[in-house]
Amino acid sequence: MPAVALLGPRQCGKSTLAKRVIAELDGAVYLDLEKTSDLNKLRDPEAFFSLNRDKLVCLDEIQRRPELFAPLRAIIDDQDRNGQLLILGSASRDLIRQSSESLAGRTFLERDIPQLGFNIPARSLERLWRMCAHSHGQLLNASKIGAALGVSHHTVRSYMDILAETFLLRLLPPYEANIKKRLIKSPKIYLRDSGLLHALLDIPSQNDLLGHPVYGASWEGFVIESVIAATPDWHHFFYRTATGVELDLVLEKGSRTIGIECKANTAPNPAKGFRQALRDLNIAEAYLVAPVENPYPVEQGIQVVPVLELIARIQRTSA
Repeated sequence: MPAVALLGPRQCGKSTLAKRVIAELDGAVYLDLEKTSDLNKLRDPEAFFSLNRDKLVCLDEIQRRPELFAPLRAIIDDQDRNGQLLILGSASRDLIRQSSESLAGRTFLERDIPQLGFNIPARSLERLWRMCAHSHGQLLNASKIGAALGVSHHTVRSYMDILAETFLLRLLPPYEANIKKRLIKSPKIYLRDSGLLHALLDIPSQNDLLGHPVYGASWEGFVIESVIAATPDWHHFFYRTATGVELDLVLEKGSRTIGIECKANTAPNPAKGFRQALRDLNIAEAYLVAPVENPYPVEQGIQVVPVLELIARIQRTSA
């Protein structure tokens, strides 16, 4: 490929990985677009890339300069070779595309998101974050959040999309099964970083978490984020009917469907609604994911497993 994008949240190791890759290449060039000295080298992108025509150029923090995409596309087309450009960014391609052409914490949002053309007032942002934390693991109620912030539900949805596109929030979609059930259609909200969730809710320690009402939802979010990160080629949903029958996570790939319920205790039992959901969706493979050391069956087709064991099983049987 002429250009490769490495995307992810801040401080997840993008720059470290990129530097290790380019260290093995002869003459590769690394620019950090947060440094004025490096940014000045791109005042004339065409001249810079002409000078480094036969080298791999790595541009870190590309979301800070989305206006570079238009000239970069022309430069890549002109050079017509693989391995020209490695770009690193803290925003998804979809978000960057909204502010310019695409090639295919609070501080971060206040500084970087406005540069992409989206303005969220700092006061509204802080209140939004805390409302998201209190809504962790619950259905998105854009109207309720909008009323509290003094904005429309459409504006709330746009805010949520921005948070999702910057890898800070997960909006887990509902499962849309072709069954004779009235299904919930709103997504569920999860803060993707458990530490951020606990900080926003003023939970300083594990002992405090164990006694906090969010403990179950925190475990649920941790499990869901871990499983989704490890199964990128699967489809991920939650399932809930209007009568409350639900599954925390449904994994689907081809003809295989897995039902998952998250239980934050060491002796979990499948609830009636969990069994009904498995029958609704005709799921034969189901798991209760709990903070246990070893897996064990609880009844036909349902096993209790620790989260790492579940991931290992899915990856092993998917290979």
